[in-house]
Amino acid sequence: MKTDLTIEREIDKSLLKKCFFIDFEVPENVEALRITHSWTPREEGNLDFGLIGPDGIQAGASGNVRQDVIISEKYSTPGYDRLTPKAGTWKMIVGVDRVGGGVKATYNISFIKKEKRWLKGDTHMHTFNSDGKYSPEELIDKAEKKKLDYIIITDHNNSAAVYNDYNRENLLVIKGCELTAFSGHINFWGVKRPFTLPYCVNSFEDFLPIYRQAREKGAVVSMNHPECKNCGWHMPREGFGFDCVEVWNGPQRIDNMQALKWWHSLLLEGKKISAVGGSDYHRDYYSVTDLLAVPTTVVCADSCTSQDILMALKNGNSYITSSVNGPSLILRCEGSIQGDTVKFTQGLKVRVEAEKLKRGDVLRVYENDNIVYTHKAAKAENHTAEIEVTEKGFVRAEIISEYGPLKKAAFKQIIKFIFPPDAGLPVPPFARCVSNPVYFE
Repeated sequence: MKTDLTIEREIDKSLLKKCFFIDFEVPENVEALRITHSWTPREEGNLDFGLIGPDGIQAGASGNVRQDVIISEKYSTPGYDRLTPKAGTWKMIVGVDRVGGGVKATYNISFIKKEKRWLKGDTHMHTFNSDGKYSPEELIDKAEKKKLDYIIITDHNNSAAVYNDYNRENLLVIKGCELTAFSGHINFWGVKRPFTLPYCVNSFEDFLPIYRQAREKGAVVSMNHPECKNCGWHMPREGFGFDCVEVWNGPQRIDNMQALKWWHSLLLEGKKISAVGGSDYHRDYYSVTDLLAVPTTVVCADSCTSQDILMALKNGNSYITSSVNGPSLILRCEGSIQGDTVKFTQGLKVRVEAEKLKRGDVLRVYENDNIVYTHKAAKAENHTAEIEVTEKGFVRAEIISEYGPLKKAAFKQIIKFIFPPDAGLPVPPFARCVSNPVYFE
């Protein structure tokens, strides 16, 4: 990691048993801050270290036991707050515990700038604080092993799992809660405790005060598995706003395809509501069935911070795929991607980039309600297409797979046990990847 700023100070014995400050400037758009400090000759000194943010609040301290300090929302060195470093004047606290004939202290400071990138995550999961099997720590361990970039823990009707700040170097844990009622489920993301009202929701009128409270606290709202035969959304779908709709809940099934169809109808009405997927993970079934991050929602965010990931989910800068290693769909137009709005002019083209297609997969591209492009993979491949935009509205893409006879038979047997309402129903082609649209106005 390159050093952006080096500060050197000569410290003599006149500062023994004293503290003083060294100021430095943090620029805009920093995702993480790293400071390494040292002194020479080593045997002549012992310097304590701490940090104060530009708001005057101490961000942490580590005495003289750590000479490498990282500050970020995802991970901070033990003894320091997890936060995104704000731009402005920061202060290093230098405490002189022991100085002989004098030392030279060196502080190397690195600014890890925000950088737009694709991040894999799971937006819907449960711990033993509701009806999941695992503790939050065990769930986070499993997510790290999957190499996810972020997860949102959404226990039913409580936020106990996210009262703690989980400090993982390779995984961001975003706060969430699932309001669970007999008439519908909905996720609130991004706030520690989105509602304090009782979760007793027996009507739409009961739901609205909880919804309003969560909104006032800044929660991003996602309607969960709206077409589920067991626990779909049975309250009005108008009269309140939701940012996202979970069109893909857990392993692919018929209800998800119905939710995808309903979401498409919202797009045709001119509503910009983002599609998301979530595993609704509770536990694994048998030793070979790992359902965490099935599906995975992949976002293009400015940084791996809660604010930027939630903004990407809300905007629809994302696609949903069957698993962490599933296929990908990226739409590009005039420097924009899915979720963005482009001014319509004649001659515009959308570039559709599909990766990890399997033999038999069908790539479908919609312009509003018309399928304007299809490609059936004859082998495992990547595929790129350019689609001319002919009218205002939206362009989106999906990868569809139709089960063969053996897989259909296996699906019918499995569905009897894991989702009995679908037993006996025809098995449709299922989505393996779904992109949000590029909008044209």
